[in-house]
Amino acid sequence: MPKFCLYMPPVSTIHTYKEMVDYAAAHDIKNLEILNILDFSDPDLELAKELKSYASSKGISFPCVSVGLSLVDDDRREAIATVKKYADIAKLLGSPFLHHTIALNFSDPQYIADNFELFYQRGLEAVREIFDYAASLGIRTIYEDQGFLFNGQKNFARFLNEVDRNVGVVADFGNIQFADEDVEDFISAFADRIVHVHVKDYVVTDGTSREKFPGEYTSKGGNYLQGCLIGEGSVHTDDAFRALQSMGYKGFVALEGDPIGPDEEASFRANLETVNRYMDTYL
Repeated sequence: MPKFCLYMPPVSTIHTYKEMVDYAAAHDIKNLEILNILDFSDPDLELAKELKSYASSKGISFPCVSVGLSLVDDDRREAIATVKKYADIAKLLGSPFLHHTIALNFSDPQYIADNFELFYQRGLEAVREIFDYAASLGIRTIYEDQGFLFNGQKNFARFLNEVDRNVGVVADFGNIQFADEDVEDFISAFADRIVHVHVKDYVVTDGTSREKFPGEYTSKGGNYLQGCLIGEGSVHTDDAFRALQSMGYKGFVALEGDPIGPDEEASFRANLETVNRYMDTYL
């Protein structure tokens, strides 16, 4: 049976991962996904040892370590080396998966389009190198539908066909909106490779209807994406969970997303209740 996982600090008062552990324990959450933020913005092995011990005392595990960095820029060697260090963190924490981004750009799809093949080939080379290093540690690298480069069914299928490694797939409910596609179609297309799930939601607004508001993202087609409570946006959440049910999904379901609204605790509890209800219904 799939297990719930908390990914990203749900309230702005959390500043360390020990505080994340305390918050998770207070809400009876047993699994946390680490990201390179808070006190883990650098891959500190000693800090990871302390966190592992502290989390174990609270009965909390780490099914995945995530890293958000761009691996396609001219100076990408340092970023690749950093991701490898997070593979060491994953090994220490007992995480079976290392998830990392490949290219970070959420505001200018034309820039990606103009440099697509250059960035794509650089991304493939980085993924292969990191996969091989992580595999030597017994860690599997996994990749989500993210950004404007490795996103959308066509581009993602090409990536999986050409990477020449047994990478896993993360189905991110919200990210597929950047490619102006639906997550249930992405899940169905790559069901045999999906091993992890990120759940979030966006309200998508036609980019021709008004000017962009601060804090919004832009999709490939020029639409605007604004974070919202899960189930209240444009993601077909019911259909996505039905697709997971159809594939017999048994992995972790990670709640992602920044705090929404002035009452952050209330928004988190609403998201937690929503995700648990969907999991109880479909998984």
